[in-house]
Amino acid sequence: MPRKHTLGFISQDEYRLIAIVTNLKDYRFTFYLNQALRMDMVHYDDIAYARTGSVMCTYPWFYYHDHQIHTSYYLIGNKHIGGPMLATIKEADYVLLVKSPIHDDQVKQLVAGIRSIENVVTAFEVQIQTIKDINSVLDTNELHELEQLTDA
Repeated sequence: MPRKHTLGFISQDEYRLIAIVTNLKDYRFTFYLNQALRMDMVHYDDIAYARTGSVMCTYPWFYYHDHQIHTSYYLIGNKHIGGPMLATIKEADYVLLVKSPIHDDQVKQLVAGIRSIENVVTAFEVQIQTIKDINSVLDTNELHELEQLTDA
């Protein structure tokens, strides 16, 4: 009998989203982010995403998993000639997606740490429920993570 494969439901409650505005290039920004937040973000293949009615675009994708607190961090570029990945926050150059049910105080600490980086104009939390097509973005991110980390 053939096996039936199903995709699990991705809960938005597991995620927090921080929008970041800066003129720094991704590799430079990630270097400073790693220092400020004491992380070890690593660049993987760019993530491919097509907004509704748009062509497929690729965006820089960085990943870090903190094994001590069981939290995954994804830094994703939001800018492309074909349009931003998240049109709702088109002013953001990057988004930091945090996968873990973390507390508001921890999010405030992350935002403060990001704002402390020179050349960061601003960083702010975005309520994930307000993002159009967020489920599609989360699904694409999960699949990209599986592809990247199983090949590594």
